[in-house]
Amino acid sequence: MCAAAQSGTIDWTLRDRLGWNWPQSVVTYRVMGGKSEYDASSLKLVGPNGPQAFQLSDVEYWPSTTFIRSGCVSFVAGPLAAYGEQKYILGPRKGDGSVPAPSTDLNIASNETEATLSTSVLGIKVRLGSQIYSSPVPPEQVPGPVLSLRLPDGTWFGRSRLYGSTPISGWSACVSDAGPVFARYVASYSYADGRVLQIRISLNAGDYAACFDCTVRALSCRPSADSQDAGSSDGWELVLGNGIALPEGVKIQGMRYLAKEVPFRVDPGSADPLFYLTPWAGDGWFADSPTVVRLKTQGRESEIHLSARRPGEWVEPRREAPWFNFTRWSFEMIDVMWSGWRGLRIPAVPADDGVALRLNSIAGRRIWTVGFKPNGDGLLDAFLCRGAGHYTPLPTTLDELKDMTLEWPDGVKHPSMFASAEELKSMAERNPAAWRDMSNVAPLTNNLSNLGALDYMRVIMDTAVRYDAHIDSGVFTAEERTRVKARMALLAHLVADPTHWSFERGFCSGNPNMTVSRYANISFLGFALWDHPMGRQWASFGVEWMKRWLREVVDDSGSWPESAHYARVSWADFVDVAILARNRGMHDFFSDPKFRKMALFYEKTMMPPHPLRLNGAPPAPARVTALYGRGTRMDAWGGMASALAAVSAGNDPAFSRVMQWCWKETGWSEMFSHSTAGMTALLADRSLPAEAPSWESERLPTLGYLLRSGVGTPVESYLLFVTEYMRSPDGEIWPPDTGSIAGWYALGKPLGGAFSRAPETAHSVTVNRVLPAVNWDPASGASVQGAGFVTSSRHDGAAFLPGADYANVLFDVWSNRDFWLSIPKEMPGLPKRQREGRTPYKWRRQLWRVDGTRGDGPSYLALRDTVSGGEPTQWHFWTWSEKIGTPEEAAARESFLADKPGAKTAQCRELKGNRFTAVGQFGVDVEYYIAAPTDTPRHTLRFGVSQGAYGVARAIPEYQDLLCLQREDDGEYFVVLCAREQGAAAPQFETCAEGRGVRISGDFGSDILFVCQERSAGKVGSYQFEAEALVIQERAGSLRLLFGSPGHFASERLSIRTPVPAEAEISDGKILVFARPGDDQARIEIEHAGSWTLGKESDKGVKWLPAHERGGTLCLPPGTAKAVLTKRR
Repeated sequence: MCAAAQSGTIDWTLRDRLGWNWPQSVVTYRVMGGKSEYDASSLKLVGPNGPQAFQLSDVEYWPSTTFIRSGCVSFVAGPLAAYGEQKYILGPRKGDGSVPAPSTDLNIASNETEATLSTSVLGIKVRLGSQIYSSPVPPEQVPGPVLSLRLPDGTWFGRSRLYGSTPISGWSACVSDAGPVFARYVASYSYADGRVLQIRISLNAGDYAACFDCTVRALSCRPSADSQDAGSSDGWELVLGNGIALPEGVKIQGMRYLAKEVPFRVDPGSADPLFYLTPWAGDGWFADSPTVVRLKTQGRESEIHLSARRPGEWVEPRREAPWFNFTRWSFEMIDVMWSGWRGLRIPAVPADDGVALRLNSIAGRRIWTVGFKPNGDGLLDAFLCRGAGHYTPLPTTLDELKDMTLEWPDGVKHPSMFASAEELKSMAERNPAAWRDMSNVAPLTNNLSNLGALDYMRVIMDTAVRYDAHIDSGVFTAEERTRVKARMALLAHLVADPTHWSFERGFCSGNPNMTVSRYANISFLGFALWDHPMGRQWASFGVEWMKRWLREVVDDSGSWPESAHYARVSWADFVDVAILARNRGMHDFFSDPKFRKMALFYEKTMMPPHPLRLNGAPPAPARVTALYGRGTRMDAWGGMASALAAVSAGNDPAFSRVMQWCWKETGWSEMFSHSTAGMTALLADRSLPAEAPSWESERLPTLGYLLRSGVGTPVESYLLFVTEYMRSPDGEIWPPDTGSIAGWYALGKPLGGAFSRAPETAHSVTVNRVLPAVNWDPASGASVQGAGFVTSSRHDGAAFLPGADYANVLFDVWSNRDFWLSIPKEMPGLPKRQREGRTPYKWRRQLWRVDGTRGDGPSYLALRDTVSGGEPTQWHFWTWSEKIGTPEEAAARESFLADKPGAKTAQCRELKGNRFTAVGQFGVDVEYYIAAPTDTPRHTLRFGVSQGAYGVARAIPEYQDLLCLQREDDGEYFVVLCAREQGAAAPQFETCAEGRGVRISGDFGSDILFVCQERSAGKVGSYQFEAEALVIQERAGSLRLLFGSPGHFASERLSIRTPVPAEAEISDGKILVFARPGDDQARIEIEHAGSWTLGKESDKGVKWLPAHERGGTLCLPPGTAKAVLTKRR
């Protein structure tokens, strides 16, 4: 739709390139003229059928002339047939000044106090005049702007009135534009507090609806997405009743593919609004807030249609807002984000046998239409972009479409987004299935035939890539190609329009990944339409937001503030946009350190291969996502690593090799989040070199402790200890995770952890933690307390050593919010408690993960959980086992497992004693030793569900056994869980060090594990020590000391005092020391018989300062240091 100008004339051409039929409607063009170019006093407009009416508005004249310097020209255009074309010429009137100006059906009749604006379809009678009150008066004493409205059959109905408590100091009302193409009425009301309410009503010739534009301005502020104003109790009502009856209606709920018509009755006695006319309906989340409504008139053909218009103008976009940084989110942030537009919604309440639209005077703007149609046919189609002729919130009127560039010259050879045609041919040879997917043009044409009914979050990338693949492939005729380009451009406009999503206005959901995906989609469309006049602007939109989020949201560990699953949705968008931005030369995300850290974070946290999650050909255990947060189901998220490996192979081969290994470990998974028409799969290349990483244990500040060893080996060990409360709505829906063991692997097998993170398996009773005592009996049907444990954590110590890891965290559980998680009804009843526990309470978890991958001792987990607050509690741990019993029962394996439940639940039963065996499902058992409490009941039960997963073909029976311990009082839960290969001898356990330690003994020797709340002295046999956390490992020919905290150890021949966590191994003639001094150097004092010297294997910067014949001081530099002392012969 274009314009061409000659001196004194201007041509406008309207062309349809979408294949839609357009009814008559008013269009407006902006005109800029020279000093003697367009004489307003002698202009005429000629359309397809000859001269026709036009109207000038907002005109600025050249000084002292009637020539137009700038202004607007409006006229009635159409009807325009699909693929049709019409030309309109504005030029001078030559010799025909006596010919009457063409007329329209718009009529304005007025007297001193009122005016009637009408077309052949509708009429509006409005108040005229003005008054300044000597003293402000109550609103009910001030006349409303609308006196009545007229149906097509001539029936007048309705009225308006002002309401509220803030006095009004004056008002004025006039008709500012009086046709022949449109009429505009303006009424202004001045409140005594300085606010000004302005109501503008526009009616176009030939139109079925009037447009209401209501603005409230406060002198002290501009409206924005979080404006809250005193005007919430003041305002005006437009009553659609008082002469007709409106017994029922239909709301169009939701938007796009989720849009549906929902009937409702108008109940005169309803105390609540019937609905809220809203600028933004989300993805169908707000049942009470439609953007379009049909009201059916009783006994008449006409319906009243209400539609929000130009939603982006209701709320000012914010340059800065508290919700822009996702790390600042809490559950309450949703209300902050939504406060702007929700406060401007227009409630409809029963009144005068109809409804009244009740508009408050909060600062802001509302634009909507009131129209009359014989029925609702075509309204939903228009709402879904399948036709024209009805007002909807979408920018799809002929006047709006004419300003969009839907045809433009080619400037880019396609395909070119991800790869050229030649490159794609090479990729097709290694992945024919992905190539067949991309070669399918049908999804593209189908999507472009349903522009308003698409899933704008999940199918846009696919559509953009298919466009890039096919637009220059020769599959389209010239006419089809023109239409495809036009519809793609319109799709870009629709996806970028605030009606769809506007983070800046609060038109967004409460989970970050949805905003990231919508904005990534805008970039995708820009990269696909790179030669479109708006292409680079669309592309840069998402790119700039992602640059900001990397800078402000991603932390130094690479973490994104969402759950294991949904963070990967966001991450996948980052990867796709990063590849395209680099390919188009817009920005190199790969040079940003945080981008690389983000990649590593989401690969590091993947759990080792799970025997039940089989993937690949032939099927094999796949690495799967960690089980924290919302939505994760041990998914085989591998695809983005494959893309990163491919695009980094040339310029960062080391990074590429690690990413390739990560992908391989998922069974070559092709789970890429939102579809890219097979493109991401085509990038992947299985022939690239892969290399297992040397990842070590670490603290992830926004998640918890990831403790591991032996990455990529058959005996890989992994433990994820979640310590942080997820401060985002996504995370706060699943708050029971804080303090839990989300996943535990030892000897290469999964031993315990959380269930898949679906709502039915995310209550606090299904995670490994200490929780308030809870009664659950499914037979009673009674509800139980929620699991919304609002928790803060304090880290009081951690150690990452070659042979073990230690963490000490205090959890302050200060509130239990009423979240919607509930215990699944399939879960067997829990042991009956005398009373249920409540918040607040505190709980300190001290955790030792002792590594057996060196082959000279057991792998085990020790948990000392200390509870305070005076509430009854219970301790839960779930294991991937067949059944739990005493060691004696489990020793008779065949008879013990004769009645194993398998993929079934098992009712709660009491256990006796302090030693139990959980017979593992995957060849590794867990030996429990309960050091405390020793005198409270123990129970077990079995629960599970069958859960599918993204990227894995089948659902699995996910059944685990619970060990449940109880306390009625404050105190400790002290439990050791030892991993043992089936067939190997079980270790022996005994409590020592006055209840603060446990000795674990076997053929390997013995481990003495000591842990207490604060540094204390202890004694076991000839060993004396002082520490908070210490493990003494006695092995043949050596003694190993694992200090989880600063401490001192002494025996008859040895003394070691360390100010930092450290590991020391003492053998004949050698002492090996490992420590992480942090930012300062550490001085470790060692006494041992003999004369010692520093070995060459020691790290640079390590010093040995002999003090006397038996020892000296080992000086370790900041950072991580290894030292070797050798005994002089």
